[in-house]
Amino acid sequence: MQISGGILLTMEQMATAPASVQRWLQSTVLDREAVRDGFMLKRNGVTSSDDGPAVCCVLEIKTLLRRLAENYPALQIFFELGCDYHNPITGERRPYCLRVSDFRRHTDVENIPRLRTCIHDINEILQNMRGNLGAFLCLIGDQDVYRVHEIIQYRIYRFCVRLTKLASKHPDVSFSGLGQSIV
Repeated sequence: MQISGGILLTMEQMATAPASVQRWLQSTVLDREAVRDGFMLKRNGVTSSDDGPAVCCVLEIKTLLRRLAENYPALQIFFELGCDYHNPITGERRPYCLRVSDFRRHTDVENIPRLRTCIHDINEILQNMRGNLGAFLCLIGDQDVYRVHEIIQYRIYRFCVRLTKLASKHPDVSFSGLGQSIV
């Protein structure tokens, strides 16, 4: 996405802008993907949210999946990063910070060093794809809190659902075949 004139807006500023301003921004400044998924910033050539984690386009997620296909533990971690957490009252998606216990319950990764190695592998692939060492899909915070942008949580979740549906329809197809079919 290109930001013209040096204007930087947060998601909150975009959401609280008058409807006419939102329509103007959506039609002239923002690309279709940003409009569909919420407003994002581009810092130093890296698409990121206003709070730090990278925001990947669908093509980047597909590329990450292909590059993680041979690293089963990191692939499990990648899918665990994809959450469908939403507010049950409003139905809106909301960010969810993962904890070590989430990974222990839903993946084969049993210890923190292995978990951190997998997160490092995922981040390193994204950094190599973008050619930018400042791109992080998952940020590790204090007390082992793992943060991923809510848009990415949802996009990864959608891929997981799609792969599950494809696998149920084609049980004889290997994972690498599924990865190719979603491209």
